[in-house]
Amino acid sequence: MFKTRSRAERAVEAGAVRLGRGEEMKLLDRAAVPVRAGDLLTVATEAGVRTVRVAGLGARRGPPAEARALYEEV
Repeated sequence: MFKTRSRAERAVEAGAVRLGRGEEMKLLDRAAVPVRAGDLLTVATEAGVRTVRVAGLGARRGPPAEARALYEEV
């Protein structure tokens, strides 16, 4: 969703990212919040609002194609 980790961090600091877990949806207040498979992430970007479900967690930091396989659009 973001090209760099620093852009993702700025989005969290700007209040543009929410984490949904079960029935609870909360605004993230820091970038280093662990996510789990099944969590929903709602992100407001310049292109619009995206909601994705975390499908899995990567074992390593890899290329964008691998990262895209770890979430699904909702």
